[in-house]
Amino acid sequence: GVLSRFKRNKVTADDQGLLVGSIKYSGYKLKEKGVIVKVETVSTSQLKLLTFVMTAMPEPGHFNVKGSVLGNSFEDELVLADLLQLQYDGIQTIKMWDLAVLNVNLLIFLIN
Repeated sequence: GVLSRFKRNKVTADDQGLLVGSIKYSGYKLKEKGVIVKVETVSTSQLKLLTFVMTAMPEPGHFNVKGSVLGNSFEDELVLADLLQLQYDGIQTIKMWDLAVLNVNLLIFLIN
């Protein structure tokens, strides 16, 4: 599956198939997979320095997302239900931290 393509850190699925644990991604890999559509203030050659760590939170469908690049750290929460609503509304991309534009459909596929 998708998870096998990325560095895993104690990632498992619970009895409902939801992600448990955390996964670390490089910006380069997410760009290659189409999850990252565009990155502001970071050149293409610096994408390997951009990291995302997604951690499943205790509440199902909630994920803590931490990012870091060039000494700057960012943190936010993604909620699967919110992403599904964006998808339903026809919104194709979201912007995180004024840094990265992410493809909603591929992000849902990645965390689901």
